Amino acid sequence: TWPAFTAITGLALYGREVVVVGFGPVGQGVALRARDLGASVTVVDLDPVRSVQAQHDGCRVASLDDATRRASVIVTATDLIEPWRPRHIAELMAADLDAVVALAPEVLLIGTGSRQVFPAPAVFAALHAARIGFEVMDTRAACRTYNVLVAENRRVAAALLVE
Repeated sequence: TWPAFTAITGLALYGREVVVVGFGPVGQGVALRARDLGASVTVVDLDPVRSVQAQHDGCRVASLDDATRRASVIVTATDLIEPWRPRHIAELMAADLDAVVALAPEVLLIGTGSRQVFPAPAVFAALHAARIGFEVMDTRAACRTYNVLVAENRRVAAALLVE
C-alpha cells in the first residue's frame, strides 16, 4: 500500500513521477491510488488493451526504457499477498512463506523492518526445498534491491515488514 511505502521510504507521492509496470488488477489499483495521492503516473504494459485502459484512466503510457528515465518511484505489481500474518520478524513462521513458494520466484527478499534481523533458520526450509534463493535485509534495502532485480527482469518477490 502507498501509506506503507511512504512510511518505509519517507517519500510522499505528490508531484512525483511513478511508473507502474503491468496494468492488471493489482497494477490498476496501485496506479490509480498513486494518481489520487498526487503522483504523475506512467504505465508500462505490453497488452495494447490495458495500455488504452490506462490512458482512459488518466495515466501516461510509455515503454519501460522511456518511463524509467523520468521516474522517481517505480512499482512493479504482479501479485499481492494481503494480509500477510507476521507483523514483526520474530513472528515469522515457515507457513507464512507458503504463498511465496507458490509464486515460484527466483529470489525472495525479506525486509525485516527498520533494521536487519535474522529469523530462525528453520523458517527457510520450504525455500531451500523449492530452490528459491533469499536475502534478509532491512525493509528500505529490500525495496531498493527489489527495484534493481525487477529492472533486470528477474522473478523476484519481496516480503516486507513495517514496524
